[in-house]
Amino acid sequence: LISFKLARVFVTAMGKKGMLRPEVKITPAITPSVSSMSSTFMNRKVSGSSNSLNSGSETSGNVSRINRIVQERLLYTSVLGKCYNWFYSSNDQIGKKRQVAKIMFLLMLPIAALAGVTIRNLVDSSNESKMKSNIRDAMRFAMETGSLIDNLQKERDRVALFISSKSSETRILIEEIFRQTDLSLAALRSWNQDSEELTFMTAFESKADFQKILDIRRRDISLNPDFRNPLEEIRFYTNDVIRVFINWITDTIQQSKDGSLWKNMVAYLLLVMAKENTGVERSLGGIFYAQGGFRMDSEYQWYLRTYFQGRAQIKDSKEYSDIVRELTNQTAVELAPVVSSIETMRSEILSRSEPQNMGGLEASTLWLNNMSIYMEGQQGLLVSLGEFALNSIATDKLDDYNSLMLNLGFFLIALISSPIVIFIVHAMMDDISQYSGALMTQACAMTKDRERADRLLYGMMPQSIIEQLRLRKKVSAETFTEASIMLVRLANFAFVANNSQPGQVIEILNGLYNMFDERIEKFDCHKLQTSGDWLLIVSGVPIRNGRRHAHELAVLSIDLRHHALHIRVAHMPGVSMHLQIAIHSGPVVAAVVGVIFPRYCLFGTTLFATQSIEAQCEQGTVLISEATRNLIAFDSTFVADYKKTVEVGEGETVRVHELKTKKGYEESLGCSPNCQGDNGTA
Repeated sequence: LISFKLARVFVTAMGKKGMLRPEVKITPAITPSVSSMSSTFMNRKVSGSSNSLNSGSETSGNVSRINRIVQERLLYTSVLGKCYNWFYSSNDQIGKKRQVAKIMFLLMLPIAALAGVTIRNLVDSSNESKMKSNIRDAMRFAMETGSLIDNLQKERDRVALFISSKSSETRILIEEIFRQTDLSLAALRSWNQDSEELTFMTAFESKADFQKILDIRRRDISLNPDFRNPLEEIRFYTNDVIRVFINWITDTIQQSKDGSLWKNMVAYLLLVMAKENTGVERSLGGIFYAQGGFRMDSEYQWYLRTYFQGRAQIKDSKEYSDIVRELTNQTAVELAPVVSSIETMRSEILSRSEPQNMGGLEASTLWLNNMSIYMEGQQGLLVSLGEFALNSIATDKLDDYNSLMLNLGFFLIALISSPIVIFIVHAMMDDISQYSGALMTQACAMTKDRERADRLLYGMMPQSIIEQLRLRKKVSAETFTEASIMLVRLANFAFVANNSQPGQVIEILNGLYNMFDERIEKFDCHKLQTSGDWLLIVSGVPIRNGRRHAHELAVLSIDLRHHALHIRVAHMPGVSMHLQIAIHSGPVVAAVVGVIFPRYCLFGTTLFATQSIEAQCEQGTVLISEATRNLIAFDSTFVADYKKTVEVGEGETVRVHELKTKKGYEESLGCSPNCQGDNGTA
């Protein structure tokens, strides 16, 4: 609430100073005047001809297209007004409220998302902290249990040595190790009461019960060592005691397998197991030297099994953790003399040879002392690995806490600043709407201008050529082995033009060429050139269409002739527009000529032959060459009669046919919007 009120005071003060709502000057969309552009275009193109009605200027035929663009421009003001009114219809009170509601929703959406992310991070951090706390407790339990296992291993060795030698020196050693084991057992802060081992080990139900069983067994060993077998004691400590604690560590690590330190914990477990096998090896080796050798093959096999298992477990622990590999190499360097002595004595045990240069008790004591030093190094490695894991957990928890506090800080900043942002955005809504309106107007204008420009370009050249030129690709001359060219001329245009005013001529041409454009768009062809009273149409160029080009132009010729006859000259009653059309098929070469004002032109004898055929046309007739007649012969609905032979070059002639009609086609035609019936109505 405090931040909300502060934001209101801040916004009010800024508004009074005129800093929050600057005066907006909307610049009208600058669009070129199509009328002036059209007149300039016409003047530039038509001025080169002294008589636009009869000269055959290349652009006078485009008057119809320009006139249509002018009409669209006249309607364009109403189009922009509709766009403007549509956009600014939200300026009333209801529209403003809706816009403000939308903005508020957009502003609150990221805040709500940030709140959701923060809550999610809180939950994840809580779960992560709980998991890491469990891993930390598991690691501490493993370290405390490992310390207890270490003392139990020492106790196992001393007990086996005492039973084997029955000397007073070894009795002092076992009494000392008994006290150390009791201290480590008392230091164990938790007890795994849920372990499956309790189903058959009632002595493990509590520390007190376990301590009681140990005390009873120790008393029997101290009072009656003759009735004890050292191998049985080793089996008791190994299988019935130490194995249970190792399984407890295994269960604890398995429950923490989702943590990032799981590999290090597995390496810790493998080291504990390797140390246990080393401890058994130490006990069996002590018995070997105390007794002067193994009395049974099973004892030797037991020694071999523990020896190789311990080496394999140390190797596996190195694969799981780089820390173990580094610490193991460091320990091997520090204990090099001891390891050398152990390897010498191991070779004697593995070969089951007699000890050299010392008695049984002396050799046994040396073996036990060396192995104890070696196992102390292993225990130090376990402690170092455990401390590394605990430190990593503490560091991760601290990083998680810092990340959580950072997220909370961002959330609080967003929560406090959101009212200020909302008020500022609300104050700037009017300005934004005005700017957006101006952009919308200019966007509409640009879209319309682009469409008009495209229509003009596509009328001058084929669309595929225009696209290549836009990409600044070089359009090379291309040879077409087969295409059809149609030349259309207004047969009575000179008569109509001589009896009409210029404006009337423009109106007539506008109606004709609008009709031509509408009909040509329905066929697979392109209007290449318009010049006064004639136009050039081609099919099969620049996009090849197989052998359909002749058929397309043949149908188009009948179509244009039909619609042209329906156009009346308003100021000359009874006068209709008549066409004379020539079609020829053959090879042509097409290329783009010019750079500043490029044009798509055709070259070749086919074009000249078409002009020669058109020169022999009569009013209202369609002449097609023999080549074109052969290409449309598959369509039996065409009616064509041989007309004459036309000379198209030096010593070269072409048989020409008159295309009468296409059965059923003209009857199916409807009039175009600019086509008038015989009764003079649209």
